Amino acid sequence: MKALLVLLMLGAGAESAPPAPKAGAPSKSKAASPKPKAATPPPAPSAPLSATPLSAYLPSEEDEEAAALPQPSLSSLPPDMKVPPIYRQPFVWDVPRTLDIVEMPGVMLADGIPVRLKAVRSADKAEFLIQHMVDRWIEWGLYLPPPEHQPQTLREATLTAVDPERLITYTVIVQPNPDGTTTLYLGEANMSRPPQTVSSVAPLMAGAEGVLTSELEVMRSVNYTVKAKEAEVEAFYRVELGKLGFKQAEPRRFRSQTEEVELVLQTPKTGTTSVAVLRRTLGPEDAAKPAGD
Repeated sequence: MKALLVLLMLGAGAESAPPAPKAGAPSKSKAASPKPKAATPPPAPSAPLSATPLSAYLPSEEDEEAAALPQPSLSSLPPDMKVPPIYRQPFVWDVPRTLDIVEMPGVMLADGIPVRLKAVRSADKAEFLIQHMVDRWIEWGLYLPPPEHQPQTLREATLTAVDPERLITYTVIVQPNPDGTTTLYLGEANMSRPPQTVSSVAPLMAGAEGVLTSELEVMRSVNYTVKAKEAEVEAFYRVELGKLGFKQAEPRRFRSQTEEVELVLQTPKTGTTSVAVLRRTLGPEDAAKPAGD
């Protein structure tokens, strides 16, 4: 193509100009008829295309050296760059117009499944935040069950999405506040780990449901519901905690040489008791008191 352009330019430049009239020559009464322009030479025929050599399909030494260099991570990419979900890191919460964040330290166990929790307060309204969460889950390639498979067991709206590759569920509980702000309770549950049937905090009564275990720095607790009367729950823990070296210091409070266990019982409906077992390590001043005082 370049050769063709050069030939055309050379052909245009080779056009001869008409000769200037000689000095002193008598002028003719009639203007001389213009000479025809020189014809543009035809372009030279292009060389026939040759077959692409095999080496053109093989990586060069420079390409191999470049491939051996460390590649930039996805975290260095611009946030607005579209990346397929399979190449993304695990889902990251994003709450617009965040006002406060309360992290729940450690990992809780819900029915033996590890759960991470935190609360975030936003200046936006609940409807906008719900749509924002749904859009973000879809953008990250998470599976969002249909509304009929989203159980609403609380007064506040609850939504859950699932990472089908990592088997992690993401749940948001939306609570509108009287001041116009919205509090979001964000939870992550690792479903890839097998659920634990026992609690490291205290023994559980047979038929315990909705077991939620929390292990914090200063206190460990386990909460659950059971179809039993409060008196039956108290009798169960007097026996079971006695086997672990605890003595009853006062009603619903048990103590060993280094730890204390407290029972908090409620009866939300007939025949069912809500049980909370709180276990903490005694301080030096508490450990000096004998059990039962």
